[in-house]
Amino acid sequence: MPCFHLNIRDGYDVVDEEGHDYASLDEARRAAVASARDLMAADIRGGQLSLDERIEITDSAGAVLDTVCFRDVVRVRG
Repeated sequence: MPCFHLNIRDGYDVVDEEGHDYASLDEARRAAVASARDLMAADIRGGQLSLDERIEITDSAGAVLDTVCFRDVVRVRG
């Protein structure tokens, strides 16, 4: 099973050193979307929210395979 790294890019980058095994890039992307939503929910509970953050999905060599932007995983109704 391939290893993917979900690196948070938000000005205080958090690099996923260990990575996670997912069956496919699509599965890793679903995990990144869920993680982004969890992080945003925690921020909202703290009284703030930034939609400028993203999670980069990389392979073991560090090549960026996909990017999940926080602003793309929620719908803001006004």
